[in-house]
Amino acid sequence: MNEVYIVGAGGLAAELTEYVKDNNLKMEEQVSIKGYFDVSSKAYLENKFSSPYLGDERDYSFSKGSAVLIAIGDVKARNRCIEYFSNLDVLLPNFIHHSAFIASSVNMKGGNIICPNVIIGPNVILGQGNLINYSSAIPHDCHIGDVNVFSPNVQITGQTGIGSSNFFGTSVTCLPRIKIGDSNKIQAGIVVKKDIGNGRIIYCGSKNNDIKSHNL
Repeated sequence: MNEVYIVGAGGLAAELTEYVKDNNLKMEEQVSIKGYFDVSSKAYLENKFSSPYLGDERDYSFSKGSAVLIAIGDVKARNRCIEYFSNLDVLLPNFIHHSAFIASSVNMKGGNIICPNVIIGPNVILGQGNLINYSSAIPHDCHIGDVNVFSPNVQITGQTGIGSSNFFGTSVTCLPRIKIGDSNKIQAGIVVKKDIGNGRIIYCGSKNNDIKSHNL
């Protein structure tokens, strides 16, 4: 992965750009950013990227084997991008910041973005296209599906099972051996103490800080 395209030109793309630069300072492999894709140039111009703005990725002709990093934090949009690029002859590599700890026994698919100070422990199974933001932890024996978004400082505990297309707000904590299905949104700061099915919003009620949920 010597050259990459970045899909998205907003705040997450700005962070990912800095992570790439930081890796280049610390690691032997050097990665250059060929350009940024977004439906509008507004965010690109605001972030003052040095690599060019390339427009909408759907209008671009990628060379065979091009490497693409997806810097999008919205779960639905991230899913659409993963699906789109999975049908092209391009690569969706993992990006791993040098400060992250990844156990040698982790089984990981492609397209994951693993930010600074993330810990992924032994025997974890990690699907494709997940965004694991800084200082989050996924410890031993967890099974994680595809295209989940973990905001900063999410703390999963051992033997937790998580499906696909879930959004975890900042500092969510899951107790051990919890099972979480697909397409859930969990509010920042929630402590998940019991299993969650599919398509739920989990939030803290205004009275007695009780945990509530309803369908998406």
